[in-house]
Amino acid sequence: MAAGALRAAVDAQDTTIREARQLLEGVRSEVASFDVARATAESDLTHLAQSCADAVQMSLDTVLADVEA
Repeated sequence: MAAGALRAAVDAQDTTIREARQLLEGVRSEVASFDVARATAESDLTHLAQSCADAVQMSLDTVLADVEA
């Protein structure tokens, strides 16, 4: 009887561990997605800054300041 109870406790822990691993994988996937989005945004910003420099011979920060003024 004690062995059965221990086995049930082990099975419950296994289920908890599996659920935690699935949650962890979901979080890791979300982090990877955010990393891709961040890298894409950085690339877009770099391209925009270069386009700004080519078009108006001013830095993106200078253009932004002029637009805000």
